[in-house]
Amino acid sequence: MSAESTAVPAAVAVAATAAPVVTAAVEGAESVPTSEPAPAADPDSIEARLARAEEELRLLREEREARENVLTQPAVPPAPKKRRHRRFLPILITILVLLGAAAAFFLHSDFKKDLEAYRLVEARVKEDPMTMDVTVDASYGKISLSADASVARTKKDGAPITCIDRDGAALYYADGAIYLENGKSYAVGGAFPNYAELMDETAELCRTLTVTKSVDGQEKRYTLTAEGDDASTLLRLLTSDDIANAASLSAIRVDLTAESGELMDVSFTAENSGDLRVEAAAHFTDALAPVIPDDVLTAIHSGSNDDASTLTDNALRLLGAWGELTADDLSADIALSADCGPIVLNSTLQYDRSSIDGQSYGSIQKNTLAVYFSGSKICDADGNSVDTASQQLVDATSLIDLCYQSILNGSAGCDKASDGYLYGLSLDSDAMSELAAAIAPDIKAQDVTFSSGRISVHVSEQGELQSVNISCSGALHLILSDAPVSLSAVITPADRAFSIPQPALNALKQ
Repeated sequence: MSAESTAVPAAVAVAATAAPVVTAAVEGAESVPTSEPAPAADPDSIEARLARAEEELRLLREEREARENVLTQPAVPPAPKKRRHRRFLPILITILVLLGAAAAFFLHSDFKKDLEAYRLVEARVKEDPMTMDVTVDASYGKISLSADASVARTKKDGAPITCIDRDGAALYYADGAIYLENGKSYAVGGAFPNYAELMDETAELCRTLTVTKSVDGQEKRYTLTAEGDDASTLLRLLTSDDIANAASLSAIRVDLTAESGELMDVSFTAENSGDLRVEAAAHFTDALAPVIPDDVLTAIHSGSNDDASTLTDNALRLLGAWGELTADDLSADIALSADCGPIVLNSTLQYDRSSIDGQSYGSIQKNTLAVYFSGSKICDADGNSVDTASQQLVDATSLIDLCYQSILNGSAGCDKASDGYLYGLSLDSDAMSELAAAIAPDIKAQDVTFSSGRISVHVSEQGELQSVNISCSGALHLILSDAPVSLSAVITPADRAFSIPQPALNALKQ
């Protein structure tokens, strides 16, 4: 074997025997204390490279563990649970006490009763028509007021209209004005409030004031007391401006009575108010909606309520008394007189009127001649047609309506008489011509100029119509001169039985 081949194995053998020595040296170096510096090593030696590899492997393991900790553990450790503080306990107790007090209030106070009364009144207010009968008796010192009215509120074209038949006079309320049957208007006020508004005010009081309640079987009674401005508002809706302005009002008690869940009566009584006395009551009815006259509707729609004057007691007394002559059933004596050249008249007619099955029938009797009529139909007792002279008797019945229209359109003065009241109204030429033609129809063919005319109405102390006097005077124009003319009529209510013969009734039926 050559020398070269022998040398290679020898070198390998030397390296193999040297490796354990190096390992042992490294292990020995690791066990040497750190205070003693390690001997310098060759950075390119196997030992150095092995150490660097182990260090890189350690760093990789730490980096991987750090990433796993970030993904599996919260960033901030949860704070340890603390015990609830007892500071919330007083707040909870306070809330429970308040809830208990509120429950006791709603269960035992009158709050629920207030709403119950309010709903009852509001149900009546929303009715169309809302109808009731109202009576008022009030006084303060020498000022007094007594009213008896039938009230009906309805809607026409969406607007509320109240019809009040007060002491026989028909009044219509809309848009802050009072209208008479012919459309003439007055301002609301004086002694003529709109009683329908009492229920509007009562509903509001039931909503805002304390209401007490008592029960007796099917009847429930609600009571409230209005004071201050509330009481003053009620007083003006119940009485007159004179009483409301003069009286010292303390309170008004309002009592509501309901039966079977429906409001039936409301009463108003002044309390602790000295000399002021107010007793009023409203009883709800099932009356039909009122028929509003066309003249009233026209005046309302045109807004012609520019008359700032208020209706007076004297005017209402006259209108109420006249209601006797406009009633469905009437008996009256009509005395006619005329002195107009060739026309001379002096007679008394008996006028009777009645409503049968909704149809109006009338009769005029002069001495033994009786004429019956209904609408435009005229006949005798046997149902036969009558002559022209007999037909003219019916013209006298128009005197009542002509006088009434003159009174509505005019302003009658009033004087106190020993046995009542005397009203007087001057007539214009047109009114005199119409009245003269009703008294003596033939005067329409004469050339007459009227210069003076008057209607006088006598009303008793109790407000009953006693008589109506009509007078007209002027001149009859002749060829060579003028002659004086005078006409008159006296209408006096009568009390007698009236019936229509069956043949006449059959002939006049529509």
